[in-house]
Amino acid sequence: METLGIHTSAMLVELNVSCWTARKLDRRVSEEVDANKATKARAGNYNKNLLAGTEILDSMFGVLCGLRLFSFEAGFCEKFPARCNKVTENGL
Repeated sequence: METLGIHTSAMLVELNVSCWTARKLDRRVSEEVDANKATKARAGNYNKNLLAGTEILDSMFGVLCGLRLFSFEAGFCEKFPARCNKVTENGL
């Protein structure tokens, strides 16, 4: 009979989460600004916020930050400690 030990009961865990930013490049505005300012090359990119005026994306980021905080506190977040530290600083 085999006894249970760390070599038979351990599981490796890695958390990998991402979130849609709800931004889209506005090529027309980017080209318009370049034309109005007479730039020789594309000077900048201008993005639309597709969920402007809503709190949907903020709540999704809150859940994401909560997951990252949990993984950091549980010791799963050794690859990206800077992201986890940012979460704890913001209190999310």
